[in-house]
Amino acid sequence: MKVDVIVLMAGKGKRLLPLTKDRPKSLLFCEGGMSIFEHIVRAFVSYSWSPMIIPVIGHGHRKVYEELERLGALAQYSPAVNPFYDSAGPLVSLWLGLLRSRNEKVVILNGDTLIREPLVADLARWITETGEPGKHEVGACVTTTARFQPDDMKILLGKNGCFKQAGKDIVPAAGVVKSAGVVALRGRPCKEALKAKLDDLLMGEKALGTRYYWHNILNEIKEQFEISFIEVAPGSWYEVDTNFDLNSINDSTS
Repeated sequence: MKVDVIVLMAGKGKRLLPLTKDRPKSLLFCEGGMSIFEHIVRAFVSYSWSPMIIPVIGHGHRKVYEELERLGALAQYSPAVNPFYDSAGPLVSLWLGLLRSRNEKVVILNGDTLIREPLVADLARWITETGEPGKHEVGACVTTTARFQPDDMKILLGKNGCFKQAGKDIVPAAGVVKSAGVVALRGRPCKEALKAKLDDLLMGEKALGTRYYWHNILNEIKEQFEISFIEVAPGSWYEVDTNFDLNSINDSTS
């Protein structure tokens, strides 16, 4: 099975300066002496499918190309360049990644999230299922937990357990889950419908803002898409936003 893996990694990662002076967060080294990006690649190639890795790059692009050359034997790559990474938000990177994508099944994820093999296995089970004909389905990887950090992307569930809202400012409570920053599409109609929605959104200034997170697309499509949840274990992923996050993951494996 062929699947495109869009890795959003164009940002500057200012909170991790000076470590990110010449490279994106995804090229920071952590457990096992590997970069976050290498962990992502190795996790996806561990499964019995044929992934095309599409890194959307901007800041530190020369370092990214060096990393792609170093990891060339692991997977196939089709990088997309976001020349507007310094002035526009990540929704532009998502749009550019979808433009580069050629396969019907697509995975979208943050480039600063270390992914492990169990998450990919859970994700693969959902993406290989046959969806309901004519229905646009999006799968969002989530973890049920009582432990939240202020910067975590959270998803609020409605009374029926369905998707209600995504955002960082959602107050942790019952009916709130943590997003792993991984979203999956299955089927060309779903992919084309999402691309059309992005075409419309990017015609307005709001979606171009640097504080308009790509997760906000879930809020925009919830009326026309069915958003399913893919439950993944807390230890199957780790997001790196700050030095504390980077130190924590290194300490846990030392």
